Amino acid sequence: MRGVVYIFMTVLYGWSLVIQFLFRKPGLIDVLRETLLREKILPWFGKTTPRLYVYSKKDALIPEEDVKSHAESARKAGFEVREELYEDSPHVAHARTDPVRYWGAIKKLWDDVSAAARNRR
Repeated sequence: MRGVVYIFMTVLYGWSLVIQFLFRKPGLIDVLRETLLREKILPWFGKTTPRLYVYSKKDALIPEEDVKSHAESARKAGFEVREELYEDSPHVAHARTDPVRYWGAIKKLWDDVSAAARNRR
């Protein structure tokens, strides 16, 4: 199954590159990066809503440098940015490799956002 998904994703990515080239449109990754820097990415988000970047040095899909670069862009845009950098966990496996740390970061973010929402009332 992994091979089928890999082939599908490769074809999809290749097709997006062709469309990008032919129609002079920004690539999917560029669009996603810009979208994630919007203040109101979700209706309840605002400029003061913290952003949590969870990533790994060993991620074979998304390089550490790309996540750091996006986090820095978010900081420059005025967002509060938090980062959880893992040493060895593969892509999206942080909760499995270190559940206490992962869920602790999620809980801290949730608690802080919830407290800020209560204070705004």
